[in-house]
Amino acid sequence: MPPRIAGICGLLAFVTFNVAWIAGGLAQPSAYSVANDDISDLGAMTAASPWIYNQVGANLTGILVVLLGLGLWRALSPDVVGRIGARAGRGRHLDVLRRDLPSRLPRNRRGL
Repeated sequence: MPPRIAGICGLLAFVTFNVAWIAGGLAQPSAYSVANDDISDLGAMTAASPWIYNQVGANLTGILVVLLGLGLWRALSPDVVGRIGARAGRGRHLDVLRRDLPSRLPRNRRGL
Protein backbone atom coordinates (compact mmCIF):
# COMPACT_ATOMS: atom_id res chain seq x y z
CA MET A 1 0.00 0.00 0.00
CA PRO A 2 1.47 3.36 -0.99
CA PRO A 3 2.07 5.72 1.93
CA ARG A 4 -0.14 8.42 0.42
CA ILE A 5 -3.16 6.10 0.26
CA ALA A 6 -2.40 4.89 3.80
CA GLY A 7 -2.39 8.49 5.02
CA ILE A 8 -5.70 9.17 3.32
CA CYS A 9 -7.14 6.06 4.98
CA GLY A 10 -5.96 7.36 8.35
CA LEU A 11 -7.65 10.70 7.80
CA LEU A 12 -10.82 9.03 6.54
CA ALA A 13 -10.88 6.80 9.63
CA PHE A 14 -11.02 9.91 11.80
CA VAL A 15 -13.82 11.35 9.68
CA THR A 16 -15.92 8.16 9.46
CA PHE A 17 -15.75 7.56 13.22
CA ASN A 18 -16.87 11.09 14.02
CA VAL A 19 -19.59 11.10 11.36
CA ALA A 20 -20.95 7.81 12.73
CA TRP A 21 -20.84 9.17 16.28
CA ILE A 22 -22.72 12.33 15.31
CA ALA A 23 -25.22 10.59 13.00
CA GLY A 24 -25.84 7.82 15.53
CA GLY A 25 -26.42 10.39 18.25
CA LEU A 26 -28.87 12.31 16.07
CA ALA A 27 -30.71 9.10 15.17
CA GLN A 28 -31.22 8.26 18.84
CA PRO A 29 -34.17 9.67 20.69
CA SER A 30 -33.57 12.37 23.29
CA ALA A 31 -32.48 9.70 25.81
CA TYR A 32 -28.90 9.72 24.43
CA SER A 33 -26.56 12.38 25.76
CA VAL A 34 -23.00 12.83 24.48
CA ALA A 35 -21.97 14.09 27.91
CA ASN A 36 -23.58 11.32 29.98
CA ASP A 37 -23.69 8.17 27.79
CA ASP A 38 -20.94 5.99 26.35
CA ILE A 39 -20.30 5.94 22.61
CA SER A 40 -20.87 2.19 22.57
CA ASP A 41 -24.51 2.81 23.58
CA LEU A 42 -25.09 3.87 19.97
CA GLY A 43 -24.26 0.36 18.78
CA ALA A 44 -26.32 -1.51 21.38
CA MET A 45 -29.15 -3.73 20.18
CA THR A 46 -31.57 -1.47 22.07
CA ALA A 47 -30.46 1.63 20.13
CA ALA A 48 -32.78 3.17 17.55
CA SER A 49 -30.35 2.66 14.64
CA PRO A 50 -27.38 0.58 15.82
CA TRP A 51 -26.22 -0.10 12.26
CA ILE A 52 -24.99 3.49 11.90
CA TYR A 53 -22.41 3.13 14.63
CA ASN A 54 -21.70 -0.58 14.11
CA GLN A 55 -21.20 -0.52 10.36
CA VAL A 56 -19.71 2.93 9.81
CA GLY A 57 -18.21 3.83 13.18
CA ALA A 58 -16.75 0.44 14.00
CA ASN A 59 -16.39 -1.72 10.88
CA LEU A 60 -15.49 0.84 8.21
CA THR A 61 -13.26 2.77 10.59
CA GLY A 62 -11.52 -0.47 11.58
CA ILE A 63 -10.83 -1.39 7.96
CA LEU A 64 -9.39 2.07 7.31
CA VAL A 65 -7.14 1.83 10.38
CA VAL A 66 -5.87 -1.57 9.22
CA LEU A 67 -5.04 -0.09 5.81
CA LEU A 68 -3.23 2.77 7.54
CA GLY A 69 -1.26 0.23 9.58
CA LEU A 70 -0.31 -1.73 6.47
CA GLY A 71 0.90 1.44 4.78
CA LEU A 72 2.93 2.45 7.82
CA TRP A 73 4.39 -1.04 8.11
CA ARG A 74 5.45 -0.96 4.47
CA ALA A 75 6.88 2.54 4.76
CA LEU A 76 8.81 1.83 7.96
CA SER A 77 9.77 -1.82 7.46
CA PRO A 78 13.14 -1.18 5.73
CA ASP A 79 14.34 0.40 8.96
CA VAL A 80 15.21 -1.71 12.02
CA VAL A 81 13.06 0.47 14.27
CA GLY A 82 10.17 0.10 11.84
CA ARG A 83 10.43 -3.68 11.91
CA ILE A 84 10.51 -3.71 15.70
CA GLY A 85 7.47 -1.42 15.85
CA ALA A 86 5.55 -3.49 13.31
CA ARG A 87 6.20 -6.68 15.25
CA ALA A 88 5.27 -5.06 18.56
CA GLY A 89 2.04 -3.68 17.13
CA ARG A 90 1.14 -6.98 15.52
CA GLY A 91 1.74 -8.79 18.80
CA ARG A 92 -0.44 -6.31 20.66
CA HIS A 93 -3.34 -6.76 18.25
CA LEU A 94 -3.09 -10.54 18.44
CA ASP A 95 -3.11 -10.33 22.23
CA VAL A 96 -6.27 -8.21 22.16
CA LEU A 97 -7.95 -10.71 19.84
CA ARG A 98 -6.93 -13.62 22.04
CA ARG A 99 -8.36 -11.95 25.13
CA ASP A 100 -11.52 -10.40 23.68
CA LEU A 101 -12.66 -12.91 21.08
CA PRO A 102 -13.96 -15.56 23.53
CA SER A 103 -16.15 -12.97 25.24
CA ARG A 104 -17.84 -12.21 21.91
CA LEU A 105 -18.76 -15.82 21.17
CA PRO A 106 -22.20 -17.11 22.13
CA ARG A 107 -22.27 -18.91 25.46
CA ASN A 108 -23.01 -22.33 23.97
CA ARG A 109 -19.84 -22.18 21.86
CA ARG A 110 -17.63 -21.40 24.83
CA GLY A 111 -18.85 -24.41 26.78
CA LEU A 112 -20.35 -22.36 29.64
